[in-house]
Amino acid sequence: MQKCERKHSRCSISNEYLPTRVIDVTSLTLRLVESKPTSTGTYAALSHCWGMCRSFLTTRSNLADRKSGFSIDDLPATFRNAVSVTKSLGIPYLWIDSICILQGDKEDWEIEGSKMADVYSNAYLTIAAANAAGDAEGFLKARKPEKILPVDIRFASSEKNIDEREIGIYIQPRCQPTTVYEPLDGRAWCLQERCLSPRILFFDTNTLRWECIEKGWFEAGRGFKRQRLIVQEVIPRLLYNGTISYVGWYNMVENYTTRAISYPSDKLPALSALAAYAARESNDKYFAGLWKGDLRRGLLWCRQVRRNFRAHEPSKPFEDVTKSLDTAIAPSWSWASFQSAIHFTVMDPSSTDLEVLSCTNVIDVSIIVPGKNPYGEVASGYLIISAPLISFATDIGWDTTDVSEIAVNRAWEHNVLLCPEQEEIDISVESSFDHPADIRCEIFGLPLTFSIDTAGNFYEEGDHIGRIKGDGEEWKIVHGIILCRKDDGGDGDCYVRVGCFRIHPIRLSDFMVRVTEMPRRMVKIV
Repeated sequence: MQKCERKHSRCSISNEYLPTRVIDVTSLTLRLVESKPTSTGTYAALSHCWGMCRSFLTTRSNLADRKSGFSIDDLPATFRNAVSVTKSLGIPYLWIDSICILQGDKEDWEIEGSKMADVYSNAYLTIAAANAAGDAEGFLKARKPEKILPVDIRFASSEKNIDEREIGIYIQPRCQPTTVYEPLDGRAWCLQERCLSPRILFFDTNTLRWECIEKGWFEAGRGFKRQRLIVQEVIPRLLYNGTISYVGWYNMVENYTTRAISYPSDKLPALSALAAYAARESNDKYFAGLWKGDLRRGLLWCRQVRRNFRAHEPSKPFEDVTKSLDTAIAPSWSWASFQSAIHFTVMDPSSTDLEVLSCTNVIDVSIIVPGKNPYGEVASGYLIISAPLISFATDIGWDTTDVSEIAVNRAWEHNVLLCPEQEEIDISVESSFDHPADIRCEIFGLPLTFSIDTAGNFYEEGDHIGRIKGDGEEWKIVHGIILCRKDDGGDGDCYVRVGCFRIHPIRLSDFMVRVTEMPRRMVKIV
């Protein structure tokens, strides 16, 4: 910690303002302190899994009692451990969400939730209770003894009157980043805490681990390359060619959606601190998990499929989801509307150079936020795009009593859809439906981007397309989203997103000729 403070300029805290409430740990009696807006000080923040423990919460009714003082013995084990670590490091204040934010008070929760970016980014240190699945467990646990071989080396001296010298060396297996999947690694709420914190002290199952922005160390002293994403790698950033890259954000969201979250309505609030920080730094506009500056690429997401998991790694985010939620938590075009893990097309190695199609233009986008956190829960929203719509026909029946097992259990279904507008060309139309059991209506394709088909070059022979090696004319993949018309009381061009598609191999010129002949529509997606 001292080495980081002395040598790492990137880890220095530029703003030492205290959060609204902190715990004063400088005396035997702990007190909850309400700071003034200009109050400064050094504090630690706790990152933890609540689990089933709800034994010590601050509410509006007991706030006065918390301010008058309480004993460390009143706290659950994880909080007691955090207080002990904070005191031993000489840090005067500690921030714990369930004590410093009024529980059951929606207004206070929204106000304090909107400040979470500052809470963790301004903390001198974040204490990560990584090995505790709940607050009742504690994280200062007995550990397996390390395998250490002590060796004494004696140095003989050729000089008279000088005795032999002896040096003790301790040999142990080489330290590696933990292969144990810690409980904290699987919680959605904890990802933004990890990204925002400049310094984190991890209490893992078998070791103590330090990670700051510049370096990582095990307690045995061996360094390692930082494993976690930091906020500077997540925010949209300007590239040397003048374009803005959102890949860091998409990478983080993919990670985020693989983590467990107890309440679906927390999907956006649990990411709101990172969103607030990124919006402030990038000056971009944020809409339900996506950025206006890269909206057409951001719309291209599909369900992520995995079958193998490490011990204790949450598998629920990868469970098959055939039907959507009864109550929407985000517009259908946002990845936050999907309950499970997602993958962005732009993150495919073969699709990193996605270019937007000139036939598609974003006209308007809007969301309604019901609370005081502009990056939190979303009540509703819409997206209006001017574009041609491609008609899709399906060659399988949508029998919802026997949903296609392939469509449910695989991310992409090949050659399920037919495209009448492109029927003269030998192409493949691949689809990924968000909720296969929901598809009971006529479907359309909204083309958004294209990329080079890196599977190979192609030649045409009659109606057949073949693949050849060597140089040749580039063929493309056209990417887009699948829509169903929504019955909203008469607006004929109102749709909901139900999946995404890709068409390939196709020459971009051939595709554009055909879509240019189609009427452009003002497509409203909700």
